[in-house]
Amino acid sequence: MNSYDKNYFIKRGKFFPLLKALVFVLFIKIFLRPKSLLDVGCALGEMLQLASKLGIKSWGVDISRAAISQMTPSLRSRCQVGSILSLPFKEGSFDIVSCLALLEHIREEDTEKALREVLRVAKKYVLLQVCVKDSPFEGKHYLLDSTHVNVRKNRWWVEKFNDLGLKFKTIPQAGVFLLYKD
Repeated sequence: MNSYDKNYFIKRGKFFPLLKALVFVLFIKIFLRPKSLLDVGCALGEMLQLASKLGIKSWGVDISRAAISQMTPSLRSRCQVGSILSLPFKEGSFDIVSCLALLEHIREEDTEKALREVLRVAKKYVLLQVCVKDSPFEGKHYLLDSTHVNVRKNRWWVEKFNDLGLKFKTIPQAGVFLLYKD
């Protein structure tokens, strides 16, 4: 957990996380039209800030106290320290759960539990973005972060979701997956 201190979030910069959040929030708002969102691994709250401006009630969870402490008070009031392996919410609490650039930080043996947790608290959708080795967007960037302990090829994730009987759509080789419930 000490890996995700204030310096971790300084090193990652501000522009790319904000740009990525903007792209995903616009997709969520336009195509999925949720009323509520939980961002698991919310970091500094970029998704929450943008989702709120678009009228989506949003909350966040992150394992890093340092990240949450850097948020504005209004964002911080909607976030809590917690783990993807044990989310402190009731089943079906949110229309959509987003989990961007987080699963590569979770040990392989915890992957199934993490997926089951985000699906548990989602009413309908889980939007995942995972760092994948064969992404033309990632290159070898994933090697720069020592906390990336579960970086796989896109096919590995597809097989994992199929093995678990999950329903999903994907953008091939981009590491983007939309899991959904009937």
